[in-house]
Order: sequence, then structure tokens, then C-alpha cells
Amino acid sequence: MAFTPIPVAGSRLRGSVYLANISERTMLEAFNTAAQNVGPSNTTLQNVTDVSLQVVAFATYRFTLDLQYTSNGTADIKIGFTVPAGATMDYLTMGYNAAAVVTYGVGVQSTVTDFGGNATSAFLSGIMGISSTAGTLQLQAAQNTSTAVTTNVEPGTTLTLIRSA
Repeated sequence: MAFTPIPVAGSRLRGSVYLANISERTMLEAFNTAAQNVGPSNTTLQNVTDVSLQVVAFATYRFTLDLQYTSNGTADIKIGFTVPAGATMDYLTMGYNAAAVVTYGVGVQSTVTDFGGNATSAFLSGIMGISSTAGTLQLQAAQNTSTAVTTNVEPGTTLTLIRSA
């Protein structure tokens, strides 16, 4: 879906065109407001309740994820996304491994990315293309290794989308 065209200079700007342009170019943000336990002893990805956003068909988005979490060096944390059918996603990650060393990686929509439990934050940045199916971009998380400790996605985890086409 292309952006609504802006009238040429000297033309009247109708309210509907103005509102369409504002809504098409507004940054979308989902913010986790409470700790969500994605463990213990759970390695199956589950939805992070507050961290999902609606996307429109035939659009391209730039996105970032600031992940705040608590775990330990055995359980660690892994994340993934659910996306609308036909969507594509490419992203770069920066986080910590189990030894608390900064690591970098890349992922796509089907990638499950894991981070070390001794640190408390990670960052993803990328681009997502939506095909003909609108829907929801949903963050998911779980323990990377099943242990009896609590693994939380913490308040302050933020998913941001900016439509770029």
C-alpha cells in the first residue's frame, strides 16, 4: 500500500489527506509494562503480552526492539517473532552470550535468537516487508535451556515500528 500522495504546491490540502498522511507516518510503539515470566522450565516460545503491533498490507517497516530481561547463565533467554503470512524480516542483533561477552548476529522472520542470562538487555534493529496480508507483529520469548529459575521479559522492553514505504 503506497503512501497517500501529498497535493502539489498551491493545491488545497483536504483534511482526509492530511489525516491519512499523519496515520501512515506515525511511529508505532509497544511497551512492556510488567514483568512477564517466560520460564521456568519452558523452552517453548510464548507471546510477550504487551509487545505486539498491527501492520498493514503492502508496507515496509523499520523496526527496533529494546529487550530488557532477567535470567541466569544456565537458562538464558531466546526470542522470536510471529509475523503475518508472507512477511519478510531481516535484522541485526546485539546482546550478550552466556559469558557476558557482547555478541552480534543476524536473523530473519523464522530465526530464534538467544542471549546470555548474565546480562539484562539486548537490541535488535531491522526491516520488515509485509505482503498482501495485514496482521500482527508479535514478540515471543522463552528460556533457551530448561531450568527451574524465573526468566522474565522486564518492563521497559520496547518494540518500535516506523513505516518507510
